[in-house]
Amino acid sequence: MFDAQLNFYSILIPITIICLGIAIACLYIFQRLPRYLASYSLALVCVGFSLLLQTVLTEDFLEIVLGPLFAIYFLGCALHIYAIHERLHLPPRWPVLISLIFLGSVAIFYFSAIEQQQVYSLLVTSFTTAAIFLHRPIALWQHRAKLKIDRTLKILILVVVFFIIMRAVIFSFLMQGDDPLSSYDGLWAFTQLLRLLVDIIFLSLFFNGAFQEVVLRLTQERNYDPLTGLLNRRALEEHLTKIENQPSTQRAVLVADLDHFKQVNDQYGHTFGDLALQHVSQIFQQNIRSSDKVIRMGGEEFLILLDRCHQTKVLHIAERIRSSVENTPLQYRGECIRITVSIGVSFFKQSEEFECAYHQADQLLYQAKNEGRNRIHFQPNHA
Repeated sequence: MFDAQLNFYSILIPITIICLGIAIACLYIFQRLPRYLASYSLALVCVGFSLLLQTVLTEDFLEIVLGPLFAIYFLGCALHIYAIHERLHLPPRWPVLISLIFLGSVAIFYFSAIEQQQVYSLLVTSFTTAAIFLHRPIALWQHRAKLKIDRTLKILILVVVFFIIMRAVIFSFLMQGDDPLSSYDGLWAFTQLLRLLVDIIFLSLFFNGAFQEVVLRLTQERNYDPLTGLLNRRALEEHLTKIENQPSTQRAVLVADLDHFKQVNDQYGHTFGDLALQHVSQIFQQNIRSSDKVIRMGGEEFLILLDRCHQTKVLHIAERIRSSVENTPLQYRGECIRITVSIGVSFFKQSEEFECAYHQADQLLYQAKNEGRNRIHFQPNHA
């Protein structure tokens, strides 16, 4: 059943692949890594296990179990491409993948146990693997990868497919004289080593992507309000520090507050209150420029920073925000509920002037509320 001429070096690569898969699975369990790494760990274990059994079993016994072994191998390839598609947010087509696994396994069983055509088995293995990796070629081609890592993954898929097909063509040519694959053990082992290196490259890309996702998540938690997705006070402080050394220019601070928010919360409940905050947050973002900042200061209070903006333009933006909120009611449980905001506006040039401008805008906001709400109060800029 087991090959008596087996040596350590022939099983080194399959065992290395299996150990990599197990190590990644442990990291996924204990370190909360992205799910695509779990898929990739299973892929490595399946591929490594299949290659290991192909290495240690005798040729006579291998002919009997080669079909199931390659079903495991193809499953590993399918999990590999599934991990990549998860990373790229592309849904794989499992019916297609399962069909390829079944057809490839049956064909290999036929050419190993019945017809015993090693060249055909090799070609079926290679082209089935290539078909699995490219089972959604159009979607993969049309996918716009924003990160360099994801673009590299797409290129690496093509490299793997090219490598698999070229290896099959080369060995098919070498085996035309009825030489068995075992006659080229050295060359085959070299191609397996290349395969291991490719797996390590995939692994490094996956871990790099996972690291970037962790950094992005921590940045989101640190600088963004979880309810509205707006910047928070910490992000405001970082922005003010960033503009300290920038040239003096006209800037404006708008302090906005939802009118009668406590009564609205009491009447409709906190769920509606959260929806209202999200609703006005979207309106704020829709009515400012990309260079401007919207910050949730807490509760129903928001702060908007306008950069390089003349007084007339500032007041135009403030009025556009006020009227958009007033004229965009929120639909809730079949009821059309109108929301309004009051806004205080002040101006500053340097970051050290911000605190004074902020308190001034806050006072103007309360003046607007005391005079009836749903209005704008501003301090004229005489600079």
